[in-house]
Amino acid sequence: MKEHPPFEDEFVEFLSGVFGGFGLDQLSSRLVGIIFLEPKEISMEDLAGRTGYSLASLSNKLRLLESQHLVMRVRKPGTKKAFYFIEKDVYSIIQRKMKATIDLFITPAKDRLPKIIESQKKERLNADGKEKMAIIERYHRQLLEVDQCMQRLMKDLERK
Repeated sequence: MKEHPPFEDEFVEFLSGVFGGFGLDQLSSRLVGIIFLEPKEISMEDLAGRTGYSLASLSNKLRLLESQHLVMRVRKPGTKKAFYFIEKDVYSIIQRKMKATIDLFITPAKDRLPKIIESQKKERLNADGKEKMAIIERYHRQLLEVDQCMQRLMKDLERK
């Protein structure tokens, strides 16, 4: 295993704590820290050496991190090895996560919720039904407000 300066471990632990605060487990958080600090892509074998975990365990965690748009898998010509990379520009990382949130969560809700709300306007709802529709309508309003905030923030983060 390659020697590395002590500040690396300190930074990796710092990032692990940050991402652990967002709900990632210990290994996933550590992987984010290690991959973020690498100037170039890093192989799964190198990650196994750094973490002490098996390739199978790492593969599962890295697939999860990939699906969450935190890491990118990189293929190199002439090798079957998988390499991983994280964009070093924090603005880009946040924009990518926000875009994924908008695409996977907000846009489908914006498309579907108005139809659900509209379909119930002609129905005679009992008190329980009215209360539940009020929850859905409030959820929809708040979602639209969050969408506006995220759109403004994404514009603010764009580099000129």
